Amino acid sequence: MPLRRVTLVDSLAELSVVLASSPPTAARRTGRCALLLGRLVAVTAAAAAFVALLLWAAAHDPLAADWAERHARLRGVNFGGWLVAERWLVGPPTVPGVFEPSSSWAQDDEHDASLARRGSGTTEAVSAFRDVFITRADFAAAAALGLNSVRIPFGWWIAAPTDAAAEPYVRGRGLGYLDDAVLWAEEEGLTVVLDLHGAPGSQNGEQTSGLEYPDWDPSHFDADAAVWTVETVAARFSNRSCIVAFELLNEPRLGTTALLEYYRRGSEAVRRHMPPERVAVVINLYFFQHMATQAWASFDWRMPARRHPNLVYDLHTYTCFLERGRGNDASLPLWLYTGPLVELYAALLSITVRPAFAGEWSLCLPWYGAAAATFRAMNPPEQRALRTGFASRQADALTRGDRLGGHFWTWKAPHEDDKDSWDFAEIVRRGFIGRGEWAV
Repeated sequence: MPLRRVTLVDSLAELSVVLASSPPTAARRTGRCALLLGRLVAVTAAAAAFVALLLWAAAHDPLAADWAERHARLRGVNFGGWLVAERWLVGPPTVPGVFEPSSSWAQDDEHDASLARRGSGTTEAVSAFRDVFITRADFAAAAALGLNSVRIPFGWWIAAPTDAAAEPYVRGRGLGYLDDAVLWAEEEGLTVVLDLHGAPGSQNGEQTSGLEYPDWDPSHFDADAAVWTVETVAARFSNRSCIVAFELLNEPRLGTTALLEYYRRGSEAVRRHMPPERVAVVINLYFFQHMATQAWASFDWRMPARRHPNLVYDLHTYTCFLERGRGNDASLPLWLYTGPLVELYAALLSITVRPAFAGEWSLCLPWYGAAAATFRAMNPPEQRALRTGFASRQADALTRGDRLGGHFWTWKAPHEDDKDSWDFAEIVRRGFIGRGEWAV
């Protein structure tokens, strides 16, 4: 007699019949239900295992695994604020350049700052800022601290073919800035992660993209122009061995369907010029929830390794932003931000099938709610001890076991109020991160 294959539907149907029937004894009915429930659990477990196997098979990425092994100690920093100006980071009065000295916070992104500079005929100030904010000396200093990688955020306007095509932004020397960065990285033995931080039309409507727009909508994102930007940059640097990864988009607020289509096209654009054996394509999983809910699995499943090899993920592990929407009503205690949340966020780097790293992390603490009140009530030695412990805990958690590490945000934060939280070079100098603690 041939064996009958038991399916999940068969088991559910048979169980419903038993439950609806009236057997002579409760014992027989209970026993039959138990048998069918056991079968149902077994079939369900087998189905779940089969789905997990399919997902693993789709996402099993030998080239990404090889890449992760080569870069298993990724101890890097971001050169933020340089090729995408963020007012909080490089605004007046401390930093002359992109933003006019007399401007207010109403002018808080590079888009509006560029409009103002064009209107006043002072665009040369933007170019002057870029020429001095990050120089070869910064690459040398990063290497001297034991770092081995830099993530370089840039805006689409840097790759524009003409000044007119970049409007209202100021192109300046355009891709010449990246030419310098790649050369300096090569000379100092640093690897480079290129990061499209500001996409045409913006990918999130936030000042980090160069365009803060309260009425921004995902339809404003220009995928065609973004793919063109990615391909232009990939083609220009196709043979530069220091470039080990290309991040297609920073912190997007786009729907999964739009993101998948863009990521497929962007990945193909990179691959036309940069081989998967050397360069990873990076997808930024924005927001804690994108990892915690396994939303990353949709990319694993729909961008299988056989078609999109050497794809890795980037998660930004900022604990400080968790309750910022609640403002002063935020109630989580400070110890939670500097302890358990650090471990939780870092652990998320280990749950994806493909490799993942922390493209951004910092020493920023909550500036709102109960946690901020607790920090303000501490005396200076207590504050220092807390921040030092916060730094050590993150550096350890992000590199523990097979976790790759990542890139601190950021290398240089000129405003004094930001130095303890965001300025890596100053944080090391002040001893919050010990020399060698985030180094190779």
